[in-house]
Amino acid sequence: MASIAEGGGRSLTATYPGRFVLGLGVSHGPLVENMLGGTYEKPLATMRGYLERMAGLPAFVEPGSGRPTRLLAALGPKMIELSGTHADGAHPYLVLPEQTATTREILGPDKWVVSEQAVVVGESAEEQLRRAHLHLEVYSGLPNYRNSWLRQGFSESDLVRGGSDRLASRIVGQGSVEQAAASVTAHLDAGADHVVVQVLGDGDPTWDPRPALRELAEVLDLRG
Repeated sequence: MASIAEGGGRSLTATYPGRFVLGLGVSHGPLVENMLGGTYEKPLATMRGYLERMAGLPAFVEPGSGRPTRLLAALGPKMIELSGTHADGAHPYLVLPEQTATTREILGPDKWVVSEQAVVVGESAEEQLRRAHLHLEVYSGLPNYRNSWLRQGFSESDLVRGGSDRLASRIVGQGSVEQAAASVTAHLDAGADHVVVQVLGDGDPTWDPRPALRELAEVLDLRG
């Protein structure tokens, strides 16, 4: 699988120079073991070995394309360090701006930090909070995220299914569109190179996020 990921990444890099970023993560024990029937090995060693096998792909595969840019899904300090030594940076997910700052401090100035920020645009305060809890429903049961939130200053009482109101309000940008936009720029101010914005809907898979993204883009002055 490592050679397939590397080979595919090189092909996309050759076809679309400067347009492709390869994101890699070790997933979660409950998903790997309960849903896929696999064995969840030590995450750090597993990722390091995977990256080393990728690096071993011969140079004649897409010669001249160069290695595709790699970002690791990194929450803990050791995985963040690995994203600097064996990849091009980190993609922190479901983190506060303070954790973005910690990631930047570990990686230094030359590696990528691409943080994610979930937001709810419009709706009542009650509906915004409901969507935030709905978004966190699955993640709140996964040990990697629970441990990450504890490291970020939350407590066990915040780790209820869907997250406590305190956790949901801090992890998911809510309020006015200006407040939602501020939750995005807070990561940039903390050292992120880019922020992946995830607008949360009402749970309907046909919900269209584009109107909300347009509102955010206007406030963030991103519309050309």
